[in-house]
Amino acid sequence: MSRIFFNICIFAALTVALALTPSMASADNSHGQFLVSVTVIDTCRIAMRHMDISGSAASQEATRGVVALNCSKHTAYDISIGSGIDAASPPVLASISGLGDGATQMIPVYSKVPARISEANGVSTRVLTMTITY
Repeated sequence: MSRIFFNICIFAALTVALALTPSMASADNSHGQFLVSVTVIDTCRIAMRHMDISGSAASQEATRGVVALNCSKHTAYDISIGSGIDAASPPVLASISGLGDGATQMIPVYSKVPARISEANGVSTRVLTMTITY
């Protein structure tokens, strides 16, 4: 019985002590402002798969490939495709310019075998250089 009485006394003492301490419910608030800034860096990513133009040799029809391009919003870009002979400054075979919108854009690319090709039978490979300037 004395243990129950002791627990009740401690509970009552804590209740009185909390009631006599300055109220936490009336804590003051303070407000302030601070500046947050962000710098968005222009970025572009480009990807293209290997193009097999074997079927276009006989038919003289262009083979279609796709360049996947993703540039940050409002980023101007220029894609150029060169012969790949001199990586430092390849002769430009084709180019396209545009403005990034933040989403991946699929840009069609076409290629075909020239009508008068001087290659022997078999597989012929050419390396083209694709450069994106932004």
